[in-house]
Amino acid sequence: MKITTRFRIMRSALLLVTVLLTLGMQQVLAAAGDVSIQPPSIDVPTEQSFDLSVQVDSGPLQIGAFDFTVSYDPAALQLDTSIGNNGVEPGPDGFAPAAVDATTPGQITINGFSIAGAGPGTALDFLTIHFIAGTIPGSTPVDIVVNTLADPLGTSLPTGQSTGSTVTVTGEVYTLTVTNGGNGTVTSAPPGIDCGTDCEEDYNEGTEVTLTAAPDKGYQFDGWTGDCDINGNVTMDADRTCGAIFSFDIPTYTLTVNPPTNGTITSNPVGINCGTDCTEEYEAGTSVALTATPDTAAGYRFDGWTGDCDVDGNVTMDADRTCGATFIQIPTYTLTINNQTRDQGTITSNPPGIDCGMDCTEDYEEGTQVRLLMTPKPGFQFGGWGGDNCNIVRNVVTMNAANTCEAQFVVRTTQAIPTLSAWGLIALSGALGLLGAFARRRNR
Repeated sequence: MKITTRFRIMRSALLLVTVLLTLGMQQVLAAAGDVSIQPPSIDVPTEQSFDLSVQVDSGPLQIGAFDFTVSYDPAALQLDTSIGNNGVEPGPDGFAPAAVDATTPGQITINGFSIAGAGPGTALDFLTIHFIAGTIPGSTPVDIVVNTLADPLGTSLPTGQSTGSTVTVTGEVYTLTVTNGGNGTVTSAPPGIDCGTDCEEDYNEGTEVTLTAAPDKGYQFDGWTGDCDINGNVTMDADRTCGAIFSFDIPTYTLTVNPPTNGTITSNPVGINCGTDCTEEYEAGTSVALTATPDTAAGYRFDGWTGDCDVDGNVTMDADRTCGATFIQIPTYTLTINNQTRDQGTITSNPPGIDCGMDCTEDYEEGTQVRLLMTPKPGFQFGGWGGDNCNIVRNVVTMNAANTCEAQFVVRTTQAIPTLSAWGLIALSGALGLLGAFARRRNR
């Protein structure tokens, strides 16, 4: 009984140790197998040599065998096969590859085996791959795939993440220099130039740069000099120099408005308010619109522009200019009412002025429409208008000339009321009596 019990205890302990070792080995293997190309990104000028390294995380184990496939764009990059084995050498933490197959454009397969192995460790610099950048600027990936990873005894190791690298071929770098004599600033797209203060910038070969000139207030941009075209564009295929020319103060010219009488003149843009302020300076090329306002309360109207303005009061300031406005008094015409029968009725007007009866003449401005109102006295009625110079329609006179109108009132006509004879009165009385009797019967 004691022997059986001891055996059971030993078997349970052995099983526990086996489980623990298995779990530990799984954790150890799970920690290994990450492969990456370093650095993650790199900028390289055109046609320049550069190196990428393959880094491996072996965890606590050694690596004794490997098989990697590295792919790239052969139009952007090429292997430097003059170094090592088809451009591949062992890194400081790795061992020499047994074979490098570079027969497929854009792809190399690298494999090897070593009893001594490499590692253990993290971020082992396992291999170095030598490349030459192409002639076309741009970004291109270099990727890696792990085909095999094993320890020196040939036991396969788990593979983890495989991470590639991005190579940016930058081309040559050239310097753009902007000269600026002052009185403005120059900026660039792509950014880099802000001259004023920062007048030099390095750009990659082939970059198209557009410069923009902004004159200070009171100055103007006159053009580009140097390597820019007339629009401020330059291609960076060598060191380039561009210059911006800003002229001195933009010329100004004086607009003079002849002081008007019986009205005022104002301007847009503001500056003229004549009446009182009749001169203003404007920058060359400014379009000025003048507005004339007559003194209508005094009976004036605007009659037109004189001088350098056009018929609408507009003037372009490409030299000193002078403009004037003409205001004229609005013509008045006399309306006369001849009322020979004023004891039989009166004539009044709207607008006021005529009250004939007593006041039978009035002056009105040209174009005024005067409505005449006729008021007959008791026993009379209005008989109509007359006169050879009376431009009246429906009792309205339009004052485009002097008018004389004759008013006529006449005696109102009445109709005689017929009378009843004695027999008629008797018949009417009888009829009324019958109607009364009929009404009384209906009320009973």
